[in-house]
Amino acid sequence: MKILLIAPSYARDRNAGYFPMGIAYISSYIRQYGHEVIPLNMGILDYDQRLATLEAILDHNEIELVGISVMTLGFLECESLIKMIRRLRPDLPIVVGGDITSGEPEAVLAELKPDYGVVGEGEIIFTNLLQAFESGYEVSGVKGIWHWFDGELHYTGDGETVADLDTLPRPDIDLFGINEYLNIQREFLWRSLRSTYDRKNVLIVFASRSCPFHCTFCYHVGPYKQRSITSVVDEIEDMAHRYQIYSFDIYDDLFAVKKERIHEFCRQLQQRRLHIDWTIQMRVNPFVDQETLTLMKETGCRELFFGVESGSDTILKSMRKGITTKQIAQAMEMTRKAKIGCLGAFLLGDPAETEETLEESLKFQQDNEMYFSQWSPIVPYPGSQIWMHLCREKLHTPEAKINFIRKICNPNRYFWNDQVNLTRMSDEKYWEMYVFLRELNDINYRKQKAILLGGQQASPYYSTMQLACPSCMQEVEHTIVYPAECAHDGNLNLDAVIGVQGVNIVCMNCRREMHVAAKDIPHVRKVYNVFQQSVDALKMENRKVVVIPALDRYKHVFFEDIDMDGLNVGAVLDSRTKAIGKEFMCTEVSELNQENVKRYTDCVFLLLPWVEYMKAVSLCEQQGVRSYLSWNRLFAPDYGLL
Repeated sequence: MKILLIAPSYARDRNAGYFPMGIAYISSYIRQYGHEVIPLNMGILDYDQRLATLEAILDHNEIELVGISVMTLGFLECESLIKMIRRLRPDLPIVVGGDITSGEPEAVLAELKPDYGVVGEGEIIFTNLLQAFESGYEVSGVKGIWHWFDGELHYTGDGETVADLDTLPRPDIDLFGINEYLNIQREFLWRSLRSTYDRKNVLIVFASRSCPFHCTFCYHVGPYKQRSITSVVDEIEDMAHRYQIYSFDIYDDLFAVKKERIHEFCRQLQQRRLHIDWTIQMRVNPFVDQETLTLMKETGCRELFFGVESGSDTILKSMRKGITTKQIAQAMEMTRKAKIGCLGAFLLGDPAETEETLEESLKFQQDNEMYFSQWSPIVPYPGSQIWMHLCREKLHTPEAKINFIRKICNPNRYFWNDQVNLTRMSDEKYWEMYVFLRELNDINYRKQKAILLGGQQASPYYSTMQLACPSCMQEVEHTIVYPAECAHDGNLNLDAVIGVQGVNIVCMNCRREMHVAAKDIPHVRKVYNVFQQSVDALKMENRKVVVIPALDRYKHVFFEDIDMDGLNVGAVLDSRTKAIGKEFMCTEVSELNQENVKRYTDCVFLLLPWVEYMKAVSLCEQQGVRSYLSWNRLFAPDYGLL
């Protein structure tokens, strides 16, 4: 059969944040059985090319079936794809697989309405389904699928999975555009405002599937299975030689449960003289010891990702992490001693969370200098134990579940508008703490600032800076692109909180991070100087100003870099419901609308960094505001500052 396999994108822009290894494995597996695969990796295409590319493939190929592998966050994208395929080729069977069909399958499939849903590992189940199509067998006899019968969904029972991962063929990464993915990596080196500048290209390898542990916020499909170390190193060796790239991320949820597996991996790298660098995700216990970490460092380990999540033993127990704060602290100390980068994250939102447990986590974070471990909210993903808790408490119908899934498909909107509070704190207190923690991320970075030795602007969006690491005093010259999307002649995005966050740089010597504030980057400093001079002039003249919006997450760092004290604030306007009625700059926040803008047309409007700055600009111009200054506009090419 000729099969179109689609990997949706999880971002508007083409990006290197994700490569669809799952569907690449499906592709290579079914091609063993004679099927022809037409690949479509949406993530390496520009937004306006995606649907046009799909339409062209359907028009010019005799496709017999479409398979879509998608995570829950791709629900909306998957829905759009299915509707388009139905419009263009209503005769085509559509099969959906991936995480989306495993966590809350019946509600999701009833809403998306594909012809079939594959549950769990897809290689054998999907192959069996294709065989049923070719042979004319009843699909109801294929285990591991959802299908429609008399207008209702039916599940055929658990399907067969691959017992030995070593028997799988290598994933079809070339077919799904690995070279284009690597090109995007080079272009987007700075996109996350974090640079490991000695790792410009990174290849991905999976050494295991699933996870043997049961943290409440995670969901894993199937039992934990591992490839042999020989198989993993064979693949790494082959990829290194084929692509001439020597950096690898092992993308497993958990690389090993015994230190012997790590030792064997390191020994094989040594025996084969594979000079690569690599990162993995590990637990802080039971086998993180100095001997193991030293061996890992010697064989190229650059960074370790630890599942930290909380600095409170009460919350770790509630999350069923099976670790303690003491073990986390010891692991961090030993990893830093080995000069391996040490990454972790903190989560807000466990049902046992209180103000007291949160204070414990904050103290733990500061005591252990985990300044670059970010705070994020727990997202209740379908299938996880916390999802079950949410369903018991608030999502009582299939419609409610689907509406919630739709919301989490837009993480930024969910975080700032639609979050659910499952903690023991009040909704008001939870929101207050969330805003504080998001702001704390930026505050913490500044506790580990790079030592500035010199710098000069190199081009409109580039500066060359001489820095020293505050942890080990290693000196480095570094070219910084800012804003990040301008790398490789990328398009500037003014619809953002532009120019406020700095950049984080990983020291090549000690592998600890250091921060460069945006204000300290030579070409960006011009914008700060112009804005500060304008603010100072308003103070001197005692001009009444209207401030838009009421900054929340970025207030501390912005006010640290721009002195706003002493302004004669007549009003603060904001369009966000959560901000209205609160206090900002000693002034109650009012709604940003035509009436309020018109009321203050004689004032100077001061537009602070804001994603929706054009809304304020448009209202100012429509209502005849005589004078306004927009922070975002200072970065525009036609303004001539950069």
